[in-house]
Amino acid sequence: MNTLSSSGIRVKSIHAKRLFGMYDHDVVLKDERTTIVFGRNGVGKTVMFKLTHAILSGEMAAMLDLLCYPYSEFKVVLSDGGEVVAVRDDPEGASQAELLVEEREDVAVRNKRKVADQVRLTYSPASGEPVNSFAINEGTFNKLASRLERHLPFHRVAPDRWRDNETGEGMSALEVIARWGEMSDDDDVSKELREWRGLVGNRLPQSLLIQAQRLIRVGHSSARQYIRPEGATIRDTVLAYSADLKNRIDQTLAQYGREAQRLDQTYPQRLLQQASAPAGEGLMEQSVISESLQTMKQQQAEYQALGILGEQPQEMGPNQDALLTTDVYRAAMSVYVRDAQEKLKIVHNLAQRVQLLLKLIGEKFSNKKLKIDPKTHDLVVESTHGHVQQLSVNALSSGEQHQLVLAYDLLFRTQPNTLVLLDEPELSLHVEWQERFLEDLKAVIDVVGFDALLATHSPYIINGHNELTVGLSVRVSPDADR
Repeated sequence: MNTLSSSGIRVKSIHAKRLFGMYDHDVVLKDERTTIVFGRNGVGKTVMFKLTHAILSGEMAAMLDLLCYPYSEFKVVLSDGGEVVAVRDDPEGASQAELLVEEREDVAVRNKRKVADQVRLTYSPASGEPVNSFAINEGTFNKLASRLERHLPFHRVAPDRWRDNETGEGMSALEVIARWGEMSDDDDVSKELREWRGLVGNRLPQSLLIQAQRLIRVGHSSARQYIRPEGATIRDTVLAYSADLKNRIDQTLAQYGREAQRLDQTYPQRLLQQASAPAGEGLMEQSVISESLQTMKQQQAEYQALGILGEQPQEMGPNQDALLTTDVYRAAMSVYVRDAQEKLKIVHNLAQRVQLLLKLIGEKFSNKKLKIDPKTHDLVVESTHGHVQQLSVNALSSGEQHQLVLAYDLLFRTQPNTLVLLDEPELSLHVEWQERFLEDLKAVIDVVGFDALLATHSPYIINGHNELTVGLSVRVSPDADR
């Protein structure tokens, strides 16, 4: 979870010097809030995304990438003129570490990487305030590994070595963090990192890294997936997201119920206040009341159709318009309408996102319909071919799951002004889906309000929108030999 917060500040540009010891890259984000990065394999698209996320997120597991990828300087420039720079110290004697560097659906890939002795992370505000720095080194991760040892299945056997309790495998601190670092929280991280977060946290936008592998999620309950990937299944993410949505709906309805109870309890008092107010003060016009009631009725019907809201009582009878000609009744209905509007506001944001989720997915599925079970609030799939039957979301194909997971990430795991780093959105997508991707993405951005940075090899994703693209050059940096 990204622990840093945003105050309307956005990412303006990203810059890498001597990435892999040879490439200089500059990516200036587009005003349209969508930027597409393209380039040959091996020029560093994915690594640029990981390093950006490491700098913005403040997550210790992500910061490991700052030590493990070769570059001389990596900089993120912000819309307020501030910037965050990571400078890698890379002396001759830097150590080698075997790290789990990539997760796929079927295998965990290990690789030997040259690890820097130290990376200095510096935040420079545009206002001339003092510069804040934070040094990351292997000792930083030693401290975190020691804290994680309290509640995860490994133990220290030497000052800088740990052993897996089940397999007996020996690990360095960096390997420990590569496997289990995502499970750290504020109680686990070092004092220095907490201080860094406190100093710069409200100056940086949030980030969300959506990697090419999206169908497996690793959490506290599935730690062993890091070293036993065969135990992971593609069902993990879609089922987790179904549970997450159920929880969001239940929490929203609980808040809705509390607000309804509060308003109902104070309704008589507020009605008397309205009735005793000077003539006409606070009274809605008859036409406004009628229009508001109709709008609310439509909203309630939409929320019910989505499976979010249960059936609501109908307060008005057939003589509504006639009754509204009296000031007493107008006073009662003015208070009632304002109360109902306040309650529906609680549901509106969630309903808007759910509606778009079901629309985007529904347009792509064949002979299936994604819906919310109105009784359980679980995400379910309804077969529309022949005999209608209800299926779990894990019955979807890999490509369908990719669509669902990606749409859910963007709609429900993203806050306004977040920088979403999306690696290879074309994976498992039919060409028709790829061609519609930017259109769908814009619809989501219009609702949520984030910035999207995409890395792709697909011309179908770009689909003629060359004005949104930034190419990464294969030209070797003139400083490569230094």
